[in-house]
Amino acid sequence: MGGKNPGKPQKRAGGGGGGDDQTEAEKPFHSKEFMQQELDNLLNAPERPTWDEFKEQQRKKGEMEGDMDKVEQEAQDRFRKELDADRAARLARKPAEEEGGSKKKKKDKHKSKKDKARRPAVRPLLGRFRRRAPH
Repeated sequence: MGGKNPGKPQKRAGGGGGGDDQTEAEKPFHSKEFMQQELDNLLNAPERPTWDEFKEQQRKKGEMEGDMDKVEQEAQDRFRKELDADRAARLARKPAEEEGGSKKKKKDKHKSKKDKARRPAVRPLLGRFRRRAPH
């Protein structure tokens, strides 16, 4: 029990199943027909492309993908140009509008005492939910 994994049970050479080892050794895993067919498939394998043929196929495949990438890039460039032209047109109009005096006024963060007096006072909600003292 002192092997590499002390917590793992180890197999023993004698076996304890009581089975006949001779019958298991004679019984093949696959049928003879299957084994023969498998050997024939391995010996008569289909033709594989040579390294040069494979490289040529991959190059053609890469060219096709490259063409698609070019089309996508051109579409993206056209869209970018449209956005830039639109932005330039908007920026060109903006100074003319500002000269007309149509600026938005900034809100005054500090309110005067008069504004505070006009608003009704907000009652705190804490009074409703207070716990009552036990009697």
